[in-house]
Amino acid sequence: MFRGGALRVKAFRTGTSTRLDERVADMCDMKCLPLGQLLRAVYPELYAVHNLHEHAPRPEDEDEDSDPAPDPPRLQLSAERINSNGAYLLDDGETMIVYVCCNVGADFLQGALGVGAFSQLPDESRSLPRLDTAISRLLHAFIERLNDERPYAANVLVLRDNSPSRQQFTDRLVDDRVESAFSYYEFLQHVKSQVK
Repeated sequence: MFRGGALRVKAFRTGTSTRLDERVADMCDMKCLPLGQLLRAVYPELYAVHNLHEHAPRPEDEDEDSDPAPDPPRLQLSAERINSNGAYLLDDGETMIVYVCCNVGADFLQGALGVGAFSQLPDESRSLPRLDTAISRLLHAFIERLNDERPYAANVLVLRDNSPSRQQFTDRLVDDRVESAFSYYEFLQHVKSQVK
């Protein structure tokens, strides 16, 4: 999976879609980033955030030192894991992309994003509203927990699934096949055939 992700970063991406200055900047980052951040840049973390209440600590489980942030499981970086009824957070170390799908529930839209309908969301937004709702508090607590382990907070980008900028999210689904690289499964099959 690391190799599949490495071929997707701008430093090693094939083709002409990447500008030279982006490629050089990415190469410099890869040489200088701390290991944890480099791993996240190559193989980002993906979480479902539309159901954070299911992964929040129960009041009877909490003690004074416990973390009130939800702990959802990591998802495989594949479009198969993206459901049109959901919202997802992809963390690549530098940016946390909140990807909102078209059929996500109205309670999530209202509670986390402060809009009544999917059509009211902007195509892309660089801020996540802090609302006085349980969903918003859980989402912000989760983002703060992810940011606790790094020297500076990651940028937040909210994207609709029909946004012209959606490729910023879909390019990071490194377990899927693209024209210029194998999927992770295809890479394993290729290695297996080369070993024989």
